[in-house]
Amino acid sequence: MYLDNPEEGERYCGAPTATACSDSFALASLLLEPGHPMTIRCAGSERAERARVLGLKRGEFIVVRPPASSQTIRAARPGAGVDVLLEKEGTVYAFHSEVLSALTHPIPVLFVGYPQDVRSRALRRHVRHKCLLPATAVGAGFTCEGHLSDFSVGGCRIVTSNLPRNGGAALHHGDPLEVRLPVSGLRMETFTGELRSVQQDGDTVALCMSFHEGRSSDLAERFVCELIMVENLRREDSLEAAKNAPPPSSRAHAPLESEALRDATAHVSDGAVVSLTVAQPLELQFTGNHLYDASSVVAVDGAECIIAEMPLTAMGCCPKPGMGLRGRFEKQGSYYGFRTCVLKFVTKPRPLVFFACPKKIEVLKRRLHPRVHCMMPAALEGDMMRVSGYVTDISMGGCRVLANLDGQEGIVNVMSGDTVHLTLPLDGLRVESLKARVKNFTLKENRVSLGLIFQAGKSQLPLLAAFMTRMEAAGV
Repeated sequence: MYLDNPEEGERYCGAPTATACSDSFALASLLLEPGHPMTIRCAGSERAERARVLGLKRGEFIVVRPPASSQTIRAARPGAGVDVLLEKEGTVYAFHSEVLSALTHPIPVLFVGYPQDVRSRALRRHVRHKCLLPATAVGAGFTCEGHLSDFSVGGCRIVTSNLPRNGGAALHHGDPLEVRLPVSGLRMETFTGELRSVQQDGDTVALCMSFHEGRSSDLAERFVCELIMVENLRREDSLEAAKNAPPPSSRAHAPLESEALRDATAHVSDGAVVSLTVAQPLELQFTGNHLYDASSVVAVDGAECIIAEMPLTAMGCCPKPGMGLRGRFEKQGSYYGFRTCVLKFVTKPRPLVFFACPKKIEVLKRRLHPRVHCMMPAALEGDMMRVSGYVTDISMGGCRVLANLDGQEGIVNVMSGDTVHLTLPLDGLRVESLKARVKNFTLKENRVSLGLIFQAGKSQLPLLAAFMTRMEAAGV
């Protein structure tokens, strides 16, 4: 048991049903979300306290912000033990670590060693998996189109931006409900069950349902296995890209390529609107230095402070509080630039620079349409291949597809520039075949990841535009 407080640790992770697990994708992705609440207790403090995750450096430390009047921050000493408990999406995580460093300025913050072993316990019977794909809900006297926001072996949650069609009586707990959606290979399936709750926010209605035992639960179990496979492959690709990233370097301030920005639009936005995320690569330029140096975001504290890795190539500038700082980064096809000032520079647990969150940020928008992460079954057909897979992100201009996940197609013959037809659900139970060109692809163990550029016909453009409007709203 990691926490002796029966109201905290024992209730969650002290029971025999709790499971121990090593460092995994799940914990890393969980802690990458700044602001997530957690409970900590440091050796020497009288009781556990609520705190917030600010970020992490994978494999090294977790950045935690305790309350301003915290006993923990006063009791924390390098090497002191600390117990951590946090919960998200129905799973509780608990681990023991030690304090690496503690600061009170510019913000109270603890650097906690990255855990080697984590105990976890699912509070729900079935783990929920995030997804975003069109679906249709059918009940007594009504039908509505929407999208799934999460899915599990036991049930799902469907969100619709329009109220149920065909009228119908008020919805009640226990009412029969069906959800129809495309699964592997665009095969349409109907899951039957009962309504558990209805949540309405303006014109948005969320229907939570549980599946009936038998055929629906068996179908759900197979679908969940595919969702897990796709999510793991996507995370592996992200880690592989991070490992193969170029080493930190310095480069002079140069104009961006005019060809890539021919149709770009520029504007100045509120700095709070465009938020930096943990592990976001960025470039920093300190006053007096004409070079930009590669860095990455380690932690974000709302509108107060950002912590980034101190570029080793810029260590000679020895940043002091108040020193001017420029930053720039690329995110989802747009370029961002800002000015701010240094708040603090530390060398432990590693060289880090604290700087104020910018009040204004310059945005150079290169991509006309933002990408939306999703998990949408699709079929892909070309002159030399015919495979099924999943669209993992999509925009008005194109998408990324993971295909041939089970390796049933012996050889996937594809080349950049090939013309293919992508069939996917654009509106409830209706599917559409879109012409596309292969921009890039990678093959690994006979699985293929393709970047596609849409070449939709004039008659398909309004349908695609309406679909993306719904997806962008759902993604937010």
